[in-house]
Amino acid sequence: MDLRSLVTRVKRNFSLAPVWLYLLLGSTAVGAAETVSPCQPTHADRYPATDASPAVGVWHQKELLQENWTPPAFTEWSSGVHSRLLVILAGRFRFDGSMNDLLDRIGAISSMRTIRYWSESDNAWRRIAEEASALNSSNPASRRSDFKASDMNKGDQLFYWEKDDHDRETVYRLNVYANSPDCFVLANENVTPIKRFIFTIFRPATLQSVLVLQRLSADTFGVYMLNRTDQGASALSDRHENVYENRAIAFYRQLAGVKTDIERPPAEWSDLSRVSSSSLLKFYATIDASGSKIGARTASNPH
Repeated sequence: MDLRSLVTRVKRNFSLAPVWLYLLLGSTAVGAAETVSPCQPTHADRYPATDASPAVGVWHQKELLQENWTPPAFTEWSSGVHSRLLVILAGRFRFDGSMNDLLDRIGAISSMRTIRYWSESDNAWRRIAEEASALNSSNPASRRSDFKASDMNKGDQLFYWEKDDHDRETVYRLNVYANSPDCFVLANENVTPIKRFIFTIFRPATLQSVLVLQRLSADTFGVYMLNRTDQGASALSDRHENVYENRAIAFYRQLAGVKTDIERPPAEWSDLSRVSSSSLLKFYATIDASGSKIGARTASNPH
């Protein structure tokens, strides 16, 4: 069963050395300067067609250097050179509700147990997490109920815990970079090391992503995800890019309200998107040049 038919394959024909784990959203150093925000009016044609399959691109460090890629300023990632692997997803879907309704979906950490992605190595559907819980702090014992939209205000820092199917437990940190009725930006990184057997695959803050969710019209939303492994991640994280892509698709479907463990998109989804790899990589380049500011990072809100 090949999940590649679900997405626009825009990655280049090179030998990728990706990773086998989670994808969510980014971070940076304490005390950083003001950060350019992606929360400006965005032309809908930047995204794939409404309810089309999302476009997904994958780049290894070598290709990022060849492209002279600079991370969008709002990610607060210091340099493209520091990215071992980059996975980008862009999609557009219909939703007749408010931004807060979608934030409730994002905050439903416990629902990760019901999200499934296609594992090409196992040739089977696998859960994103066997167990997951929102936390009151970085202490994995500080379990709490799922986050609500009211918990995700600009500047808020949240934590959650997950256990995978190999009983590996990880704590993640979420930082809300922006929140308005029309735009939401969320960043995430691992707080605790992620190990496989006796080896540390990801040291703290080496598995990072940024999610941008924007209202494009009264009933359509655009999603832009940047997911990366930092160069500080182990080489043992290499050669698993399909896991990243398939998990990204699963999270996108969950957000869009689509059943996650289906072989093909629903009938109302159109043919594959025509978004190019260059467009994905430079999606926010023009916004960075003239964008508004998210706000300064302070020592009281570290990453």
